[in-house]
Amino acid sequence: MAVMARERGIGHLIVPEANAREAAVVDGVRAYAARSLSHVVELLNGRKPWIPLIVDRKQLLAQSSSYPVDFKDVKGQYQARRAMEVATAGGHNIIML
Repeated sequence: MAVMARERGIGHLIVPEANAREAAVVDGVRAYAARSLSHVVELLNGRKPWIPLIVDRKQLLAQSSSYPVDFKDVKGQYQARRAMEVATAGGHNIIML
């Protein structure tokens, strides 16, 4: 969303707090984290300050690159492991029950 906004010349985004770090990584776009719709209204009406989120890209990449578990620890279940690897490589979602 942030990349598309930048391509369309939109320089400011109000995004959910949970996604603000991802949006702040994009150059040329300022991301503002909102906790709720009422928080957005307060921003738009000037009752809250507009403070863009600043993110350390290297730190964010380091955090998103380390995982506590790994498929190398799974013994057996070759077909299930392979299906999950193919799905994630294609950017698809997986639900595990």
